[in-house]
Amino acid sequence: MRTHSDDEIFQDNGPSKKDPLQVLEIWLSRARETEIPDPDAMALATADGQGHPDLRVVTLSGIAHGGLIFFTNIDSAKGNQLDENPYAAAGLHWREIGRQIRIRGKTDRIAGDEADIQFARSSVELKIAAIASDQSRPLHDRRTLMRQAAQVATAAFEFEIKRPPQWAGFRLVPASIEFWQKAEDRLHDRIHFSRKGEMEPWVRTRLYP
Repeated sequence: MRTHSDDEIFQDNGPSKKDPLQVLEIWLSRARETEIPDPDAMALATADGQGHPDLRVVTLSGIAHGGLIFFTNIDSAKGNQLDENPYAAAGLHWREIGRQIRIRGKTDRIAGDEADIQFARSSVELKIAAIASDQSRPLHDRRTLMRQAAQVATAAFEFEIKRPPQWAGFRLVPASIEFWQKAEDRLHDRIHFSRKGEMEPWVRTRLYP
């Protein structure tokens, strides 16, 4: 019967990590060593003010200030939904290492200067798309989008591309995090962390698979 008790998070009597965000960073580093091509792909679920859910895959840009960082157009569907209802859920799945992580919590906007730094580090293609695209809004035809992108690209040869005001960063602050490790016998390992507030201690619970 195969288990994964060698991972200290799953050791009932061992020195398991007390901060699940540290564990998340460890797992993410491991995934980056093995997953091709998108270890940072993260499913992000949001809901509008009426509670209607929505789901898409975004890029996890990093873990900082006690939360998971991602970027989007604040005028997009997800941007509007987060404005109406700041609570969200996220999921990371890495098939090659048989692991997944589920997160739930509240989001907030990160500082503008931090968004400026991230935008400056982004590829030229992302910068052009961020300016040329009215994300989630109706588009008459693809030629319109390509024309707008070409205009931005032309200007980029002459001027530095600055972060547009609608491109912003969000921090998902976990209230719960669950770690799941695959076992060949289907008796998977599940460890759940929860807390009542951002400054409150984590409560660790083992779950049946």
